[in-house]
Amino acid sequence: MPVIRTYQCPDCEGYFDHLHMRSTEEPPNRCVLCGADMTGTAPELSAPHVAKSIGKVADNVYRAMEDSSAHRAELAAEALGESAADMGAMRITNMRDNAREGETSVAAVSNPVSTFMAQTGAGGHMDQSTAAEYARSTRVGPYAGAGVSAMQGVVQQHAAVAPRVAAAGNLGKH
Repeated sequence: MPVIRTYQCPDCEGYFDHLHMRSTEEPPNRCVLCGADMTGTAPELSAPHVAKSIGKVADNVYRAMEDSSAHRAELAAEALGESAADMGAMRITNMRDNAREGETSVAAVSNPVSTFMAQTGAGGHMDQSTAAEYARSTRVGPYAGAGVSAMQGVVQQHAAVAPRVAAAGNLGKH
Protein backbone atom coordinates (compact mmCIF):
# COMPACT_ATOMS: atom_id res chain seq x y z
CA MET A 1 0.00 0.00 0.00
CA PRO A 2 1.46 3.41 -0.93
CA VAL A 3 2.63 5.61 1.92
CA ILE A 4 3.70 9.26 1.96
CA ARG A 5 6.55 10.03 4.34
CA THR A 6 8.09 13.39 5.21
CA TYR A 7 11.88 13.81 5.25
CA GLN A 8 14.15 16.58 6.45
CA CYS A 9 17.34 17.16 4.49
CA PRO A 10 20.48 17.09 6.69
CA ASP A 11 22.14 19.78 4.52
CA CYS A 12 19.48 22.39 3.63
CA GLU A 13 17.18 21.39 6.56
CA GLY A 14 14.19 21.64 4.23
CA TYR A 15 11.20 19.30 4.47
CA PHE A 16 9.69 17.35 1.59
CA ASP A 17 7.25 14.47 1.10
CA HIS A 18 8.15 11.27 -0.71
CA LEU A 19 5.67 8.71 -2.03
CA HIS A 20 6.71 5.12 -1.22
CA MET A 21 4.89 2.60 -3.39
CA ARG A 22 5.46 -0.01 -0.67
CA SER A 23 5.83 0.70 3.04
CA THR A 24 9.18 -1.18 3.01
CA GLU A 25 10.68 0.96 0.23
CA GLU A 26 13.98 2.70 1.03
CA PRO A 27 14.09 6.48 1.58
CA PRO A 28 15.09 8.70 -1.35
CA ASN A 29 18.82 8.83 -2.17
CA ARG A 30 18.87 12.60 -2.76
CA CYS A 31 17.08 15.65 -1.39
CA VAL A 32 14.54 16.91 -3.92
CA LEU A 33 15.19 20.48 -2.73
CA CYS A 34 18.99 20.73 -2.92
CA GLY A 35 20.24 17.36 -4.23
CA ALA A 36 22.18 16.49 -1.06
CA ASP A 37 22.84 12.86 -0.10
CA MET A 38 19.99 11.46 2.04
CA THR A 39 21.60 8.07 2.83
CA GLY A 40 20.58 6.88 6.29
CA THR A 41 18.05 9.66 6.81
CA ALA A 42 14.95 8.48 8.66
CA PRO A 43 11.51 9.88 7.92
CA GLU A 44 9.94 12.40 10.27
CA LEU A 45 7.26 11.19 12.65
CA SER A 46 3.78 11.75 11.26
CA ALA A 47 0.28 11.62 12.67
CA PRO A 48 -1.87 8.94 11.02
CA HIS A 49 -5.64 9.28 10.71
CA VAL A 50 -5.62 13.06 10.56
CA ALA A 51 -9.31 13.12 9.59
CA LYS A 52 -10.32 11.96 13.08
CA SER A 53 -8.15 14.66 14.64
CA ILE A 54 -9.76 17.29 12.45
CA GLY A 55 -13.19 16.16 13.63
CA LYS A 56 -12.10 16.51 17.25
CA VAL A 57 -10.70 19.98 16.61
CA ALA A 58 -13.98 21.12 15.07
CA ASP A 59 -15.92 19.59 17.94
CA ASN A 60 -13.66 21.34 20.46
CA VAL A 61 -14.36 24.64 18.69
CA TYR A 62 -18.11 24.07 19.00
CA ARG A 63 -17.75 23.14 22.68
CA ALA A 64 -15.71 26.30 23.31
CA MET A 65 -18.44 28.31 21.54
CA GLU A 66 -21.02 26.73 23.85
CA ASP A 67 -18.99 27.66 26.94
CA SER A 68 -18.30 31.20 25.76
CA SER A 69 -21.96 31.77 24.85
CA ALA A 70 -22.88 31.29 28.51
CA HIS A 71 -20.25 33.85 29.48
CA ARG A 72 -21.52 36.33 26.85
CA ALA A 73 -25.09 35.88 28.14
CA GLU A 74 -23.92 36.71 31.67
CA LEU A 75 -22.02 39.79 30.44
CA ALA A 76 -25.04 40.96 28.42
CA ALA A 77 -27.33 40.48 31.42
CA GLU A 78 -24.96 42.53 33.55
CA ALA A 79 -24.63 45.27 30.92
CA LEU A 80 -28.39 45.48 30.37
CA GLY A 81 -29.31 45.17 34.04
CA GLU A 82 -31.26 41.97 33.35
CA SER A 83 -31.14 38.51 34.88
CA ALA A 84 -29.00 35.82 33.26
CA ALA A 85 -32.19 33.82 32.62
CA ASP A 86 -33.51 36.69 30.47
CA MET A 87 -30.43 36.37 28.25
CA GLY A 88 -30.79 32.61 27.85
CA ALA A 89 -31.54 33.00 24.14
CA MET A 90 -27.90 34.06 23.66
CA ARG A 91 -26.64 30.70 24.93
CA ILE A 92 -25.82 27.73 22.73
CA THR A 93 -27.50 24.82 24.48
CA ASN A 94 -28.30 22.36 21.73
CA MET A 95 -25.02 20.46 21.41
CA ARG A 96 -25.42 16.75 20.70
CA ASP A 97 -23.82 14.74 23.49
CA ASN A 98 -24.47 11.44 21.69
CA ALA A 99 -22.17 12.14 18.71
CA ARG A 100 -20.22 9.15 17.40
CA GLU A 101 -16.51 9.05 16.56
CA GLY A 102 -15.79 11.40 13.67
CA GLU A 103 -19.00 13.42 14.11
CA THR A 104 -19.25 16.87 15.62
CA SER A 105 -21.61 17.75 18.46
CA VAL A 106 -23.07 20.78 16.74
CA ALA A 107 -26.78 20.50 16.06
CA ALA A 108 -28.42 21.74 12.89
CA VAL A 109 -29.70 25.29 13.27
CA SER A 110 -33.46 25.61 13.13
CA ASN A 111 -34.68 29.14 13.75
CA PRO A 112 -36.71 31.75 11.88
CA VAL A 113 -33.66 32.81 9.86
CA SER A 114 -32.69 29.27 8.78
CA THR A 115 -36.35 28.50 8.03
CA PHE A 116 -36.68 31.61 5.88
CA MET A 117 -33.44 30.80 4.07
CA ALA A 118 -34.60 27.24 3.38
CA GLN A 119 -38.01 28.42 2.11
CA THR A 120 -36.60 31.07 -0.20
CA GLY A 121 -33.46 29.23 -1.26
CA ALA A 122 -31.42 32.19 -0.03
CA GLY A 123 -27.89 31.46 1.08
CA GLY A 124 -25.35 33.78 2.61
CA HIS A 125 -25.85 36.13 -0.33
CA MET A 126 -29.28 37.23 -1.44
CA ASP A 127 -30.64 39.55 -4.07
CA GLN A 128 -32.15 42.92 -3.17
CA SER A 129 -35.80 41.84 -3.24
CA THR A 130 -35.11 38.79 -1.03
CA ALA A 131 -33.15 40.94 1.42
CA ALA A 132 -35.99 43.49 1.51
CA GLU A 133 -38.54 40.73 2.19
CA TYR A 134 -36.36 39.35 4.99
CA ALA A 135 -35.96 42.83 6.50
CA ARG A 136 -39.77 43.27 6.47
CA SER A 137 -40.23 39.88 8.19
CA THR A 138 -38.03 40.96 11.14
CA ARG A 139 -40.64 43.60 12.08
CA VAL A 140 -43.37 41.07 12.89
CA GLY A 141 -43.71 37.99 15.08
CA PRO A 142 -42.62 37.20 18.63
CA TYR A 143 -39.11 38.68 18.25
CA ALA A 144 -40.00 41.78 16.23
CA GLY A 145 -37.25 44.37 16.56
CA ALA A 146 -35.36 42.29 19.15
CA GLY A 147 -31.96 43.06 17.66
CA VAL A 148 -32.59 46.81 17.56
CA SER A 149 -33.91 46.95 21.14
CA ALA A 150 -30.96 44.89 22.45
CA MET A 151 -28.52 47.13 20.58
CA GLN A 152 -30.14 50.25 22.04
CA GLY A 153 -29.89 48.80 25.54
CA VAL A 154 -26.22 47.98 25.05
CA VAL A 155 -25.51 51.49 23.74
CA GLN A 156 -27.23 53.06 26.76
CA GLN A 157 -25.39 50.83 29.22
CA HIS A 158 -22.09 51.41 27.42
CA ALA A 159 -22.35 55.14 28.00
CA ALA A 160 -22.66 54.48 31.74
CA VAL A 161 -20.06 51.70 32.03
CA ALA A 162 -17.30 52.95 29.69
CA PRO A 163 -16.10 55.81 31.96
CA ARG A 164 -15.76 53.39 34.92
CA VAL A 165 -13.84 50.87 32.81
CA ALA A 166 -11.53 53.59 31.48
CA ALA A 167 -10.97 55.00 35.00
CA ALA A 168 -10.05 51.53 36.29
CA GLY A 169 -7.47 51.15 33.49
CA ASN A 170 -9.29 48.15 31.98
CA LEU A 171 -10.08 49.67 28.60
CA GLY A 172 -9.37 47.14 25.83
CA LYS A 173 -8.55 44.25 28.19
CA HIS A 174 -11.57 42.06 27.40
